[in-house]
Amino acid sequence: MLLPVLFAARRADGAAVLAEAIWLHTVLGLGCRKIAARLGRPAGTVRDWLRAYRANIAAIIGKFTALVHRGAPDAPGLWPAPAPTPAGNAFSMVAAYVKTLALYGSRDGSVVRVPWHYGALMGHGPWFFSTAGWPGGVQHEPALPPGL
Repeated sequence: MLLPVLFAARRADGAAVLAEAIWLHTVLGLGCRKIAARLGRPAGTVRDWLRAYRANIAAIIGKFTALVHRGAPDAPGLWPAPAPTPAGNAFSMVAAYVKTLALYGSRDGSVVRVPWHYGALMGHGPWFFSTAGWPGGVQHEPALPPGL
């Protein structure tokens, strides 16, 4: 089934709903039950969204750091200060990419506002909110046996 671009892959909710859940948890520190009550979703569903986000934190940081570096290496003001948690660092790097899009996406000098989840979708596509769209664990063994 083809979904509109504002939906997350393998999710029944739009990316904006998932993004709000991540924002409420990462920035405001709310738990699954409180977020579920605010969004009108089951607590288990919200818990799954947050688990998918946490499972991909390292990949999110790596991907969006590379995007910001490629898009605005000469704009140190776009680089975020370290956050107190890995989830906060991942969120900050996506937000930095959004600033990069806004800064360089505006050809006429006007201010462009881009919601952070649009930046997530532009940077990684509809798979941003899914565990299936990110690389698996790091391979610690050599790909080929020694001596080949």
